[in-house]
Amino acid sequence: MLGERVSATAQRERGADVAALEVIENLGGANLGGKDLRGVVLPEANLAGANMIGVALAGANLSRCNLAGTKMSRADLTGAYLYGVSMGGGELIETKLENAVLQGSIIRNATMTDANLHGANIEWADLRESILSGCDMRFAHADEANLSGAALLEADLRGARLDGVNLRGAILHKARLVKIRAHRADFRDAVLSSADLRYADLRGADFRGANVRESNFEHALYDDQTIFGRTLDPCKSGMRRLGPDADLHGAPLDEADLHGADLRGADLRGANLEHADLQDANLTGANLAKAKVRGAIYNDKTALPKDWARGTAAMYRIADDSNLDRAKLQWAHLQDANCAHVSLKSADLTGANLNGAYLDGASLVGANLYGATLRTAHLDGGDFRDAALQGAILHGASLRYAKMQGANILWADLTEADLRNADMTGADLGQSRARRAKYNEQTIFPEGFDPVASGMMLVQAGG
Repeated sequence: MLGERVSATAQRERGADVAALEVIENLGGANLGGKDLRGVVLPEANLAGANMIGVALAGANLSRCNLAGTKMSRADLTGAYLYGVSMGGGELIETKLENAVLQGSIIRNATMTDANLHGANIEWADLRESILSGCDMRFAHADEANLSGAALLEADLRGARLDGVNLRGAILHKARLVKIRAHRADFRDAVLSSADLRYADLRGADFRGANVRESNFEHALYDDQTIFGRTLDPCKSGMRRLGPDADLHGAPLDEADLHGADLRGADLRGANLEHADLQDANLTGANLAKAKVRGAIYNDKTALPKDWARGTAAMYRIADDSNLDRAKLQWAHLQDANCAHVSLKSADLTGANLNGAYLDGASLVGANLYGATLRTAHLDGGDFRDAALQGAILHGASLRYAKMQGANILWADLTEADLRNADMTGADLGQSRARRAKYNEQTIFPEGFDPVASGMMLVQAGG
């Protein structure tokens, strides 16, 4: 009984702390060290120079906050929403940022030694000159991030996505880079000595001037666009070329991005292509004997061998009217895909790129679209009942006549979206951004939601 009373008291105190903070916009220099602020909602607040050492902020919304110079060492920000924050010069030593969203954030010159960024989304983030030595960045998503001059000594980036990342001059001594995807990555002048890059996908990457002494590139993939420095010989390093007539026998290409790849005549016997992206790929004449393809995605432009059955039940066909219920499409590249009337009930589209996709009349009942990007997507008449759209970017998307009852649209960006005739009964629109979004008198909002206060635009009949 005593434990229950203590717990209840702690809960009341925590609730009071959270409620008090959520009405304050300027917390610059505040002392919040050790406080339990899990789930706090503080978008665009000023927390510059605050003491947040050891603070509990799991699941918090701190989007677009000013966290410059903030001390957040040993803080727990697991699953926190930190989109577009400014935390340059901050101290985040041993900070927990597992599965946190840090897209587009400015984190220059920060000290993040031994921080946990496992599965974190740091796409487009600015981490120039930051110290990330010893960090756990396994399966992190860092596409187009700027890590030039950053220190990543002995950092663990296994399975991370680093397409287009800028690592020029970065220090990656003894870094674990096994099976990273680093298309078009800039490794110029980087220190990769004793780094482990086995099975890495390095197509289009640039290694000019990089120090690759004693690094391991065995089975790493390259193509004709990969630029090697004077000291890196792909053949002597045991790398594998990806292209026409390539020898990829038994290659571990699971989850590989082979979108548009030219693999004509390639030897893919026994290769693992599970959950690989084969959209627009040319596999004419390729040998796919005993290849594993479960969960691989393809479309009507994918050219498969004549003697190989297209449309196998183990693969996902990205096309109009397809049945993709419960499909595992996390972080899939589906930009501009034609998927009208497709069924994606209970599908997992976490972080998927659906920008400009045509999904008119699609059924996404109960689907998980957490953190997905759907800029200018065509979603008219789509069924999003009970779908998870938390943190999704729907900027400029067309959602006319969409069914969104009970959907979780928390923190989503609906700027300039078209919501005319949409039904959002019971949906959670908390902290969503809907400036300049269109609605009409037939649009049904959840109880208590004020479209005018949210900066939305009423379109009169005939408009």
